[in-house]
Amino acid sequence: MGKAKAKIFAFVLAAGLAAATPAHAEDAPAHAPCTSLDLWGDLKAVIDGCEAMIKSGKLEGEDLAEALRHQGDAYFRSFMVRFAFNNYQHALQLKPDWPRALWNLSNAYAVLCYGDLAVQSARRAAEVDPTYSNAHAALGTFLSDPDERLKEYDRALELDPKNYLARWNLAITYEKLGRTLDALHELDTLLQEDETAVNRTYRFQHYKPDQDFVADIMRERAVIFNNIGSPDEALAELRRAVERKPGYAYVVVFKSWLIRKHEAYAPFYTEALSSVEQALKIHPDTPELMVEKANLMAAKGDRESAMAILADTSRLEQSADAEFFVARAEAWEWLKEFDHAAFDVATAMTMDGQQYYRNIQRMQDAGYLMDWPGLDPKVAFTNALAACVRDPIC
Repeated sequence: MGKAKAKIFAFVLAAGLAAATPAHAEDAPAHAPCTSLDLWGDLKAVIDGCEAMIKSGKLEGEDLAEALRHQGDAYFRSFMVRFAFNNYQHALQLKPDWPRALWNLSNAYAVLCYGDLAVQSARRAAEVDPTYSNAHAALGTFLSDPDERLKEYDRALELDPKNYLARWNLAITYEKLGRTLDALHELDTLLQEDETAVNRTYRFQHYKPDQDFVADIMRERAVIFNNIGSPDEALAELRRAVERKPGYAYVVVFKSWLIRKHEAYAPFYTEALSSVEQALKIHPDTPELMVEKANLMAAKGDRESAMAILADTSRLEQSADAEFFVARAEAWEWLKEFDHAAFDVATAMTMDGQQYYRNIQRMQDAGYLMDWPGLDPKVAFTNALAACVRDPIC
């Protein structure tokens, strides 16, 4: 059973898109006390509630399979993927060739880095039920051939035009293939849909405060506009996203970064700083926002303020992720504090090989590495590659 390093994680996985609609009490199935529990609510309550039903002995056959699958979705969303995997397997023993459970299992295989088995499971779901949109969308995510991926996404959307995750992944695929107009079209189509429905699309990730799918779609459009040399349109998209979600650090920081990176936007520094400070009022002590504030101060030439902010972020390191250390390394770099930057890059390496490798590549491209007394280029790249071996995303 080889672990395939398929390029699965360039895309977003899904599991259990929504909880079942509660049935009337008189015709509710036996599994309803479990499967009616909302997967957008308290996941521990779902796990515990379903566990009580499963252990009660009142469920058997397909009813038990339904409860196991629903509990598996709660495990999956809680990042307890091996527990979810076991549930999906047990459900399929009770209800063989069940397309939805096969699709769930394919997602679990993917997260556990069994790329070939993920493809097999998703393909089996599509064979059993050729009209099952999610199975084709999963194949679009897991297959390596670009043409095959596009074909599966198209089939998924033909079967269900409201499969928002499939449309999102199709847009990301187009973007990676350089088909930017097609990518923008798919993202714009998503923005024309009902916001509530779009935001009920589950994506396998750790959600940030105030995050929603619509804001992420706007941000992705901004990424594309910036990459094709249209920063004004990118900034317009980011302004919309920040206005929509002023506390969502991911869009606030990108807007500020865009303003910092373009000399023509120097008059907007005050706007960028205002957005960052407003987000910090909503979510105080957010590491990435504090680092971005320091970046703005450094870019404006206020070294003293930038150094003070960065020193203050040390108390947040225990709860920070790799992206925080990568961003802080950039701030140290602005200030020519290369020893501090090297330390943060090395810390990011131990947390996330992909983030570290990207940052090393960026610094190498910019010619920074040879100027860093605390970071030897050969050691840096050796460590980055070693981290990638440990990190299936890389």
